[in-house]
Amino acid sequence: MPRTLSIGSTGSDVVLLQNTLNIKLAQIPLLKPDGIFGPKTLARVKQFQRGNDLVVDGVAGPKTWSALLNNSGQPDTRTGCDCGQHDQANQGIGELMKSQLVQLLEQAAAAGLGAFDSPDSGGGTTPPSATLPVIGGTFKAITAAQIAIANPIYGSSLDYTRIFTTDKTGAQNRPFTIAVPHDGSFIQVMNLGPSPDNRTVIHELMHCWQSQHSATPARFMAAAISCQASAVAKSTLAAVLDTSVTSHKDSRGNSDFPDQYPFSAYAYLPGSDLDAYGAEQAANAVESGDATVRATVKGAAANSVNAKNESSLKLLSACGDRRNTSMVF
Repeated sequence: MPRTLSIGSTGSDVVLLQNTLNIKLAQIPLLKPDGIFGPKTLARVKQFQRGNDLVVDGVAGPKTWSALLNNSGQPDTRTGCDCGQHDQANQGIGELMKSQLVQLLEQAAAAGLGAFDSPDSGGGTTPPSATLPVIGGTFKAITAAQIAIANPIYGSSLDYTRIFTTDKTGAQNRPFTIAVPHDGSFIQVMNLGPSPDNRTVIHELMHCWQSQHSATPARFMAAAISCQASAVAKSTLAAVLDTSVTSHKDSRGNSDFPDQYPFSAYAYLPGSDLDAYGAEQAANAVESGDATVRATVKGAAANSVNAKNESSLKLLSACGDRRNTSMVF
């Protein structure tokens, strides 16, 4: 649980608060996620508290955080990998996992477990085999079976010695991926759940690829969150002109406004390359078999900064209008 915040607070927890409020309230204009708890953030906290039967004191304490990070009411709408990369609750879960993983890795290295030494910077393809308990589950290297799923798509562009998995998932049992600093570099951890299907593995590996091919390995996480906030904001604006979008339901009969309809951070229009798509659009394109994007991804050298990836991760408002039937969702 993030720390208690109030007017004057600063830091990464305030950024989490601001981004979460942007998604939960879908209020225009969006709060600027600057890490400073000022009057505008205070007003939004009070607005959220008022709408959720909380004490309206403007303090983001345990009860307010619990309500903010509880996503049980959000719809599950994707027929492919329903990735939780953009989910604010998973950002909080990810931060907790990072701190525990760093401690475990340091303990393992001190105990002489070579599997957790510095990542192979040469683009190795054989992962370590040791496992460690973490967050009530298991932290282990990507499996040979998962590499076999990946190879036709990613080829030698991924350094599998830096990719790990857990059998945990995030909010609403959605998979998500985090980048964890370790020994002067970064590793990627895919939280896939106990029995991930192939599409989930392919999708989450794209987030690993985004991390390994950026000069800022954790940028993909913030990019996905930003794109989702943009989709919610655009959906909310769309409802001003067309109120019918608010009653749209997905194939399961759940309302998907404003999280996934009419705008979605997943939805993309085929025909462009990686640098035209945002973080989740790119992962969806690879998952969905887009030939152009897959060719760019597979052709990248392992552990290299890829210019198209950097451009993609800078598209912080990228999302697609699902009312366009040519969109892939």
